[in-house]
Amino acid sequence: MTVETPIAEQQRAVVELYIQSQWIKATLTLDDDHLVLQYALNKHSSPIPNEQKLPPEALNNQKRTVKIVKADNIGLGISIKGGRENRMPIIISKIFPDMPADQTGQLYIGDAILAVNGKDLHHVSHEEAVQILKKAGKEVELQVRYLREISLLLKKHNSSTGPSPTNEESNYYETKRISLRLCYVFRRSTSTNDLLVLSSSSSIQTDASPFLIDGTNGSILDLVVPSTDSIQSVRFVDEMYARRWFFILHAKISRYLQEIQSTIATHFHAVRNSKEIKALGWLAERIDNESHLISWKPKFLIVTDAEICFFTSTPISRQNCREAELIYPILTTRLIQPNVDATSDMDISLIALRVGTKFGVTSHTFRVESKLDLDIWHQGIIQSLHNAVNTIKEIAFPCQWNKRLCKLSLHYEHGFALYSESEYPTGPSRLIWQEPFEKLYVSSDDNDHLLRLDFHGEEGVVELDFGTSPKPFIFHLHAFLSAKAARIGLTV
Repeated sequence: MTVETPIAEQQRAVVELYIQSQWIKATLTLDDDHLVLQYALNKHSSPIPNEQKLPPEALNNQKRTVKIVKADNIGLGISIKGGRENRMPIIISKIFPDMPADQTGQLYIGDAILAVNGKDLHHVSHEEAVQILKKAGKEVELQVRYLREISLLLKKHNSSTGPSPTNEESNYYETKRISLRLCYVFRRSTSTNDLLVLSSSSSIQTDASPFLIDGTNGSILDLVVPSTDSIQSVRFVDEMYARRWFFILHAKISRYLQEIQSTIATHFHAVRNSKEIKALGWLAERIDNESHLISWKPKFLIVTDAEICFFTSTPISRQNCREAELIYPILTTRLIQPNVDATSDMDISLIALRVGTKFGVTSHTFRVESKLDLDIWHQGIIQSLHNAVNTIKEIAFPCQWNKRLCKLSLHYEHGFALYSESEYPTGPSRLIWQEPFEKLYVSSDDNDHLLRLDFHGEEGVVELDFGTSPKPFIFHLHAFLSAKAARIGLTV
């Protein structure tokens, strides 16, 4: 969301890209709203598939089960051929050294993959097999059968390199042109173990580099391309140079989001009946895991006049706007006072959202990359919260008081009111008691279903049974009090 003036002389840089499990020198160039990466791969120095290992004779045509456990940001390390359209089974055609498949020591070129985690692959297309393998998760169980005849053909094909190449012929050149319009850029830190992942279950294979322990982690930017479910890691000469490039890329992405905000707002009005978007953009959400690494997952957040919506990519179409991963009413959401992540970077801050639900409190912690972004998110969420209170004015929650069915009402001007429920569906409710906000001395709950309100009145402590967690009521109460305080120039 930060919009800063790009530095003209930094439109080109010599960097390293993480490709095929190694760092390769490349040229990075900005071309309007595209990032152009140009690099050369040496056919003989790039990772060589494991073609020499031969299985025991007894394995030929025998079914086997091989279990693979892989890390968050690493693929299986195999290439496949075949598929329904080729009238062939799915065959392992390459096994890359030191990757999870190779580390098992139980897979071979020429193995037919019969099933993945119990899913039959006999009649799938090549592309379907690729997607099944990508989404298999961290623990993958392969049922395979070694086909010696096919293995010999694959080895012959893989080893047929023709005449000895010259230095020029031994290289092949590639260019990646990445549109920045829908991307997210993440910067790592030397002082913390930050790592970006695309999935909490790590089922999506990416090209992101692993965490580096040589002190250069802070010189890496990870560019997320949601359209291809991939991450491209780029390493600069040092951390300062990476930081300067981060703000150039971040500014371009933010500028495009400002350009399309009105379009997204139109879609949201049609799909979710929202009147205004208060803030939108990419954040990184902290993912809990058992690793020593701090994992962050990209999230695209939109704050409207009534809700906070989480997406996995920029919702540029009306259909995309219907596909929110999570939606929370703004009135059940509380923004925790932002903290600067002092162990990481002076510009980076952490913000936390706590959400009151009928099951209790849900929390989300996000990393914000700049002070300007922090201000925009903070103001957007607070403004949305206060506007929502002023719009609805009053809300009621069903509950029980002294074993009687009641409704506890919050009113922006008048405070609390408890009404008895009529025995008849269309009958009138009767007011039992009413108290202004300023009479509330203390409130508490049992983290289960009971709410206690102490007004220091004749009733003493009022105990109400909500049946489920009273947290939604408590979060609404905080929103109402925050809006009233803001109206008279106070903060809570």
